[in-house]
Amino acid sequence: MRLTDFSAPGGRGTALAVLAGACLALPLGAPRAHAQGKWTPGVYMRQALDRVIQGSQALTEKTEYGLDDGSICFAGAYLRKGEQASTAIPLEGGRTYAMVGGGDEDSLDVDLYLQDEGGTTVVRDVDDDATPAFSFTPKSSGRYRIFLKLEGSTDTASFCAFALLRKGGWSVPTSDLTTAARNTLLLCEAANNKTGGASFHAGPGEWGLLGTILKQGETLTHRNIKMGPGNHAIVAAADDDAQDLDLAVVDGDNAVLGKDEDDDANPVVLFKGEGSIGFQLKNQMSKNPTLAFAALLELK
Repeated sequence: MRLTDFSAPGGRGTALAVLAGACLALPLGAPRAHAQGKWTPGVYMRQALDRVIQGSQALTEKTEYGLDDGSICFAGAYLRKGEQASTAIPLEGGRTYAMVGGGDEDSLDVDLYLQDEGGTTVVRDVDDDATPAFSFTPKSSGRYRIFLKLEGSTDTASFCAFALLRKGGWSVPTSDLTTAARNTLLLCEAANNKTGGASFHAGPGEWGLLGTILKQGETLTHRNIKMGPGNHAIVAAADDDAQDLDLAVVDGDNAVLGKDEDDDANPVVLFKGEGSIGFQLKNQMSKNPTLAFAALLELK
């Protein structure tokens, strides 16, 4: 880790019935009224992830579902009411997937829907609640786009997240899920304290948190992130199976803006500038496949 100077229309699948009760009594993070002394954006992130992690675990414990290791399996965004974020994900024809969403405790209505490559909505959950979920079996392989939208909140904005699962996926223990989330939150708090202030990257359609399953030697690459002017950071952390994660940030021309190749599992890259950027997160060494998160931060 380095914290030094800046570098230049459908319905729900029957398998998801197990979520009906699980998402109504979840161990959420600290409430807003008791957020004093904590990094406030992290409180909201943890509340949303608690919902999604618990919903995902309720599904994996009672069915054949596990986290999808084909692309991003977690994503989170700080959304204003009426805003949505989306990302393209590869899905295999004939394979059954499930998607579970959730918002922080201020969220009232979070929607989740999936579109095919032609822009047609193939499945959705737009019920009036903050815990959307559905299952889907695509007829053909391709890149589908998942949308997460905040329809209602008691605040002007909420942190929302989703998880992507599939039948036969990785059954990650709850302890590993919570460890990866906790380690990411601690690293974000360290960046906040070191730099004098940090918030999650936010903007129309933009994600502030991305998670994936990485086997040793595998890399998560994410591009076309639109950054505004100022100082930024990308930090990454994982569960306790990770031993060495490397992180590189590049601009739209693939020029390196910064990298952290230290021999540890908590890389941090700080950089300046605006425009389109991307990052590459590589699992250089781990005891087992590891769940890793990357958080995008705006710094003061």
